[in-house]
Parts: sequence; C-alpha cells; structure tokens
Amino acid sequence: MAANKQEYEKVYFFIVITAYVILAMNIYYYAHPVFASMGLTHPAARKILLGLREGGFFRTPLLTKSWAFALMVISHIVRSGK
Repeated sequence: MAANKQEYEKVYFFIVITAYVILAMNIYYYAHPVFASMGLTHPAARKILLGLREGGFFRTPLLTKSWAFALMVISHIVRSGK
C-alpha cells in the first residue's frame, strides 16, 4: 500500500504544478501589456502563448482558470484517494 501512496504523491505534485503553471500563463497572457511596459517579456514565451491562443486555450480568462480549478479538484481527489 505504501508504494501506491508514493505513486499517488507523484501524480498529485505533477497535477498541482501543472495547475499553477496554467494560472501563471493566464496572468502573463492577460497582463502582457503591463509586463511589456516593464520589459519582462521573452520572445519564446510570446511564441508559446500565441500558439496556445490559436488553439483556443485563451478564449476567455474564465476558461483557463476553469482548467486550473479542475486540475486542483482532480489533485484533491488523487490526494484523498476517493
């Protein structure tokens, strides 16, 4: 049983980190003009985010936040084992 608990912990941390990355991308995407005015942009990040926008990921701020929330709910289910 302990081996399964360790495997679940790996999945839990992966899902939580993915949710935080989605939230960070959401903030960066929608506050891009602010970051650009401070000089905190990078061409690679812009290229990645534009690719995601073309795929429909950033249609609305609520969509990306919903994805992050769904991942957090899934991680809670994984963590509790229910």
